[in-house]
Amino acid sequence: GTATDAYALLRVLYSRLGSPHIGGPAAFSFNTATVEASGALKVGKEHARAEKVTFHRTGGMCPRCEGRGTVTDMDLTQLYDASKSLADGALLAPGYKAGGWNARLYTESGLYDAGKPIAAFTERELHDFLYREPTRMKIAGINMTYEGLVPRIRKSMLARDREAMQPHIRAFVDRAVT
Repeated sequence: GTATDAYALLRVLYSRLGSPHIGGPAAFSFNTATVEASGALKVGKEHARAEKVTFHRTGGMCPRCEGRGTVTDMDLTQLYDASKSLADGALLAPGYKAGGWNARLYTESGLYDAGKPIAAFTERELHDFLYREPTRMKIAGINMTYEGLVPRIRKSMLARDREAMQPHIRAFVDRAVT
């Protein structure tokens, strides 16, 4: 075998002998996140009954930094101008020009009034605009996946190598990411 073959055995060893006990072997894995879930499960055939089930697995990867050891945060003032509405071009990120497809995703989503200044958004509207989980919906008559602005920019700009970025995108990332 190779040196990396020893990792699995070392994780098992640490999980059994380590003190204090922090979990199973996955707790010592750098690329396994901690997950939790709960729901209802049908038990039995004839007289089936719903039973609440919870699940928890401890992983060693920090879900916030994705195992990289550093956390990046976005300066929201660099993403949008709160005094403007989306229809008036409030988005400041490269590629999100008013009328363009990236901006239309937000202006035509129907989740909030695109003519209202972002500063006047309710807490729910601001959450949907900035952090909403990917959701399939019809936007401008086309089935699309809507996603909040922050995770969308993280995926499209921050997931790339900084040196491979175009100069204007690199300048934006340098301003917006702390």
